[in-house]
Amino acid sequence: MTPPTPAVRINPDNPDHHVYSNNGVWWIHYSIRTDPRFKSQRVRASLGTRSLAIARERRDAILAHLGIHARLATPSPMRAAAA
Repeated sequence: MTPPTPAVRINPDNPDHHVYSNNGVWWIHYSIRTDPRFKSQRVRASLGTRSLAIARERRDAILAHLGIHARLATPSPMRAAAA
């Protein structure tokens, strides 16, 4: 079984990629590819802040963490928490 990998596309022209506001609280959303046949699972999780600047920092940390774990092919604790 292939470990899940992030399926993240980043648009450098959009500084708010993968974040959105829901009633003033910022959330992250991204997809994880769950098998080699390109099935994916959407992940949405609250960033727990009303500050866009903090939301961007938290988003960057989460995406960096997912990328590290994807390269090492090890399960990420962030994936389990977000699911």
